[in-house]
Amino acid sequence: MKKANGSAAPVEMLSSATEFRASLSLLTTRRFGTFWFASLLSSIGTWAQQVAEPWLLLTMGASSFVIGLDSFASNAPVWLLTLAGGALADRWDRRRVIAWFQSIQMTRAKSMD
Repeated sequence: MKKANGSAAPVEMLSSATEFRASLSLLTTRRFGTFWFASLLSSIGTWAQQVAEPWLLLTMGASSFVIGLDSFASNAPVWLLTLAGGALADRWDRRRVIAWFQSIQMTRAKSMD
């Protein structure tokens, strides 16, 4: 409920703080916490690579077209394999499908060395 001045009532603030604490308690669940942490590390690596590749190409003197082409080539497999990955995850064990696709992603990143 909002007060006349537009601020949230203490009951709403308490409710959202309780909900936030409850959502953080999920991280104490071993399987979910491990999955969340692994996903975080994978995302950090992906973000770093998405910044580092264009930067490297730029310092090597590549044109903006080549930098754009590299970004497109990096993201095209995600666009194409998302539907296939979803269909596989529906039919097979999701953990194995996730592990398989993460392995492919890691191999691709490692091959850039």
